[in-house]
Amino acid sequence: GRAKVDDGRYEVSLEMASVNKRHLEVSIRLPSGFQEVDGPLRREVSSRVSRGQVTVSVMIRPIVSELCVPKINWAWVEGRMVALKAICEEYESPFPRDKACLEVWDHAESYCGEPEVVSPELEELVKKAFYNAYESFDEKRRAEGAFLAADLRARVETLCQTLAMISEASKGQVDLIKVRLQDLVAKHVPSLATDDRVLREVVLYADKADCSEEIARIDHHLNHLKEAFTHEGPQGKLLEFILQELLREFNTLGAKTIVKTVSTATVLAKTELEKMREQVQNVE
Repeated sequence: GRAKVDDGRYEVSLEMASVNKRHLEVSIRLPSGFQEVDGPLRREVSSRVSRGQVTVSVMIRPIVSELCVPKINWAWVEGRMVALKAICEEYESPFPRDKACLEVWDHAESYCGEPEVVSPELEELVKKAFYNAYESFDEKRRAEGAFLAADLRARVETLCQTLAMISEASKGQVDLIKVRLQDLVAKHVPSLATDDRVLREVVLYADKADCSEEIARIDHHLNHLKEAFTHEGPQGKLLEFILQELLREFNTLGAKTIVKTVSTATVLAKTELEKMREQVQNVE
């Protein structure tokens, strides 16, 4: 965002830009002598932005309405001339008076700069420039946010469809595991096929392979994710946390399942989640 304002005495040009960053980092660039404005500007940025690397560049130019003759720093000018004359004498060269005058005339050290004083009026002018620039900055930020929200919503719908398929394919997995374990016991240790202790272990192992709890938690997290898109205010860190929980549940689900289609769907879901986590880094 950019803005330019003036009050007849000063013209303030301000530019505000940001790039993605997990936390808030504010950088204020001010002309020399106007560092008193840094604190108020930093507070204004922090009250409006909660995430990203934000850079605010400020240019302050006095508006001269009448003839202004700068005060010459004669001590520096004369010292420069004496040094140049000494060099010319040492090398027996003619003293280039015209060139020397032009050289010191164009040098900033030849003039005594008046110390700048940040008046309350100038501070308010800088804030006004900031407010105007922030409106443009925020408009662009909201447009980008709407684009990211649409992309994330589409990916959430893809995950919901994947979860529905996983839920359907996982039905009967516990019974399937029980039958497989019982067949293995009967094949390799026939004498223990009817042992109650073995049957109890088979039931416990098969119960641990039940994916219904993970499926229920994933469904809850996906609904929470959808709700987060509709809330006002910063949501980036909340979205990041929900995606982290979803990834953990899908990892557990993939480790438990013995159904090939569920394993494949879980891998695809985790790939989609990683893409979403990259996008959420751009969300405040």
